[in-house]
Amino acid sequence: MDATREGDRTLNSAIHGVAMSQARVHGNEGEPGLSVRCRYTRNAGSGMPEKTRGVVLVAPALPRRRTSPAEALEWQTLGRLVVAAGPPMTRAVLRLAGRRILDAKRTAINDAGSISGSRTDLIGGDPGRVSRAQVDLWLDALEAAREHPERLAGTAAAFASIVKAMFITQRPTNEALDSVRVPVFVLWGRDDHVVDPTSLTQHARRPGWTPRPIDDVGHLLPVEAPDLYTQAVCQWLAVIPGFGRPT
Repeated sequence: MDATREGDRTLNSAIHGVAMSQARVHGNEGEPGLSVRCRYTRNAGSGMPEKTRGVVLVAPALPRRRTSPAEALEWQTLGRLVVAAGPPMTRAVLRLAGRRILDAKRTAINDAGSISGSRTDLIGGDPGRVSRAQVDLWLDALEAAREHPERLAGTAAAFASIVKAMFITQRPTNEALDSVRVPVFVLWGRDDHVVDPTSLTQHARRPGWTPRPIDDVGHLLPVEAPDLYTQAVCQWLAVIPGFGRPT
């Protein structure tokens, strides 16, 4: 996974002794872009079969269902223009107000990490359940970015890549996912308003894919509820040939 390092440590500890190098765990926080993930998932599933026996996707930003032909047309026209213009506009904003934006985000993270029982409309769940250690990791990363806000320009390009793969160039993205030849476990929180549960369920209809929504958890699943996250992954690993039952 990317930024959810504490969740990774919890999971690795729980399945100590299992050939973890044969499973690929990938989540959303700090992700480099959906196109990277899809290429990564495809390679893990088909390009390295001797090394990979399973892939875990946590709250993944996979291609979303289109609700109507009109919506599809909008993404193919206006959507393409917005995606193309987004990165240069974001770079200009970062040059002018990058440090102020990062300071505001730092305050938001501090507040979320200190208020127990708080809930948000977007990421859902209870950010107050995230450990102080994880909050400190995020704050350290923000402090490093604050010293060089211009380096965040790559984030805009990554976000554009995610949006493009989710809504505009869905066919190659879905073909990459179709090519996976190992078991795939798709996890998300039922209180996560970032992902589309219907789309994730549809993706998980592929042979060898297993969906697992978790109640009362939001977008920060691995760090908001690491025990539930670990338990779910371990239960899935237990039925994959070659893994056995983690202890």
